[in-house]
Amino acid sequence: MCRKPFNNRKNHPYAWLGAALAAETSNRGALYHMAKPVSMTLSHDLSKEEALSRIKGGFDRYAGDIGMGIALNSRWEADTCHFDAKALGQNVTGEIEVREEDVRIEVRLPMLLAGMADKILGKLKKDTTLLLEKK
Repeated sequence: MCRKPFNNRKNHPYAWLGAALAAETSNRGALYHMAKPVSMTLSHDLSKEEALSRIKGGFDRYAGDIGMGIALNSRWEADTCHFDAKALGQNVTGEIEVREEDVRIEVRLPMLLAGMADKILGKLKKDTTLLLEKK
């Protein structure tokens, strides 16, 4: 059997992969349709201002220490931090909302990282709980 040579990209057996990646990068909204949102709410006994101060300080400290080629961007709007992180070609987005009696965290993970959702939430819960403990 004689096979046709792959002299152009359209004939290549993995041409669909390149097309899919091109579509994903040209239409950034496609990434969010594939993302798996995970969230948690942690209660606290602090004033809202104290909880907000601790979360802001902890998040800024964490962002500075993350390293390993991970780019973390954040912006605060009133009591809510909107963040996104990029590592290994994957984008993670989310919000941290500080409220009177609790802190709500929502993270949207791409499908490749969705299997790690429990591990990621466990780490977030541990670190956030430490920040919110009364001292």
